[in-house]
Amino acid sequence: MATKQKGGFKSGTTLDEMLMVKSFDELIKDGDVFDVRGAAAQTGYDPKHVQRLCREKRLDHVTRGLPSNPEEVQFFFLAWQLKGIFTYKRARA
Repeated sequence: MATKQKGGFKSGTTLDEMLMVKSFDELIKDGDVFDVRGAAAQTGYDPKHVQRLCREKRLDHVTRGLPSNPEEVQFFFLAWQLKGIFTYKRARA
């Protein structure tokens, strides 16, 4: 059921599991993890739209930062989560 993605991690691999193999910066550099801008570039969505969908919990994502201070929370996407963006787009079309 799990399939290998661009960076070599299988679909369903958690960020914690990835961090046992690579640093966070390496994950971003290698395309295993995308920030909002990277996800927007991959999908064609506007970065503000991606952020809004994350805040509304309508897109599968990973957060890093302090949940107690929403201004400091950043949204990230695992490579296999980007598929969820396309699923959402099709469902809304």
